[in-house]
Amino acid sequence: MIKTLLMAFACLTTVIITAQDEGTLRFQKGDFTVSGALSFGTSTSGTSGDNQIQDDVSRLDYAFEPAISLFLTDHFAIGSRLVVGRSVNERNDSFKDAIDLFRYGFFGSYYFTPEKRFSFLSTFGADFIDDKGVFERINQDTFDEIRTSRTTGVDIGLSAGINYFLTAHFALNARLGVVSYTTNKEEGDEGFTVSQKTFRLNTQLRNISFGMLYRI
Repeated sequence: MIKTLLMAFACLTTVIITAQDEGTLRFQKGDFTVSGALSFGTSTSGTSGDNQIQDDVSRLDYAFEPAISLFLTDHFAIGSRLVVGRSVNERNDSFKDAIDLFRYGFFGSYYFTPEKRFSFLSTFGADFIDDKGVFERINQDTFDEIRTSRTTGVDIGLSAGINYFLTAHFALNARLGVVSYTTNKEEGDEGFTVSQKTFRLNTQLRNISFGMLYRI
């Protein structure tokens, strides 16, 4: 029964997509869009061998990004976005670092072929950072250590992406953050302050986000 329903849904989706008028599957000046993107990534690193102790470090990253945008021309749109998520690092039973991500910002996107169903795009944006972290150290011989911190700053980035219309109003998209520059300041509950400026070339899979867009 479930397989039958899934096949029926797939066939219906295919019919809806192929039945669309290609002339309506496009962006144009004055369009307003609402979108949401999701990024997710995991990784594990460590050492092992005859004379080494296994010391695996696992990492989990996920984030959700709702956004709105307005097309000023057929090719160019401006918008604002919110990013909420979490980044967790764990090493066996010795430590766990968790950072709650909260960022908001503005962006501009250029669509190379807005009159087509499929289009490449590039996006330049700036996000204000307000992350909160909890760091746990587990020392079996003495006691556990827990400290918190807050990181504020600005992240400026350039990304490349694609957009594909399913219907006249719904589209799928994907984006890869290519280059970013971040300046931030971390303040801990123990009075420490760390300032950083970082330039990154992002090519890892965890920097890819997938989403859906609704054109009003």
